Amino acid sequence: MRNHLLSLLVALLAVTGSLPVAAQEAYAILTPDGTLTFYYDNQRATHQNYEHIYDMPKLGKRPTWAGDDSNPQKNIKHAVFDTSFSGYRPSSTNSWFAYCINLQDIEGIQNLNTENVTDMNWMFASCYALTSLDVSNFKTENVTGMFAMFFVCKALTSLDVSK
Repeated sequence: MRNHLLSLLVALLAVTGSLPVAAQEAYAILTPDGTLTFYYDNQRATHQNYEHIYDMPKLGKRPTWAGDDSNPQKNIKHAVFDTSFSGYRPSSTNSWFAYCINLQDIEGIQNLNTENVTDMNWMFASCYALTSLDVSNFKTENVTGMFAMFFVCKALTSLDVSK
């Protein structure tokens, strides 16, 4: 009996050890309260009950969560970078918050790893409600474009770029 249980346990471990593990992926979720949260994990499937789940944009493409001058994004009020997002290395943050006209604050921005980013153009353009921002942890050695990064940020009165 003991050998049979041991054999069964070994077989079970062998089967579960060979099951595929979901790969980590970067995505963002907009919740009904207006919070856009960025994640980098293998838990995306557990968030399927949310209506707005966004992929990270392909290089050279505008994020689907952002707005533009003819169609501003009015639903995003808060942005959060989950600690898991610190493992993601985007190559562009172009227009990530562009025309998010009601964005008031960004929490956990230190979890946005910018060491591989080359393009920060229009990143916060027309964030009319954003009053303060701490980008002191941004690594900008590889950045070649910051055009209009803070364009028409009317309420931005505190910007920390100290590091």
